[in-house]
Amino acid sequence: MRVERHDGTRARKVLVGMVVSKDVLARLAPLWDRELFPSPWENLVAGWCVDHFVRYASAPKADIAARFEAWSESADKATKDLVGRFLQELDGEYRRLAKSVNAEYLVDLAGDLFNRTRLERTLDKAKADLAAGDVRKAQARLLKQT
Repeated sequence: MRVERHDGTRARKVLVGMVVSKDVLARLAPLWDRELFPSPWENLVAGWCVDHFVRYASAPKADIAARFEAWSESADKATKDLVGRFLQELDGEYRRLAKSVNAEYLVDLAGDLFNRTRLERTLDKAKADLAAGDVRKAQARLLKQT
């Protein structure tokens, strides 16, 4: 498993908005494709939020802990610990943002973040194509993204 560092401030704000705000989720759920955040843990938690919204038409808020518990029953200990720590790190921001959410701002932030993530992944794949000597495939991948 490769661990990548990134500045997660924007991603965390959007993710916490998805946990606490029905309005944010209502706008982002239709866009969801499982890999819009830079981190696999962010994508996992965001997926839980979208699933919750689709089923209950609300934000999960404190129910995110129950979703983690259900998920953790089938996860290996190392992954469970990583995701548990990740959720603990979100807790302070969750408490602050739960009181006042600017949904429009978070949706705009999410749009920029998701576009950036898609572009970075496309560039990585195009670089891999180039490294493998497949210039046409790299070019087609980049042209498809525009």
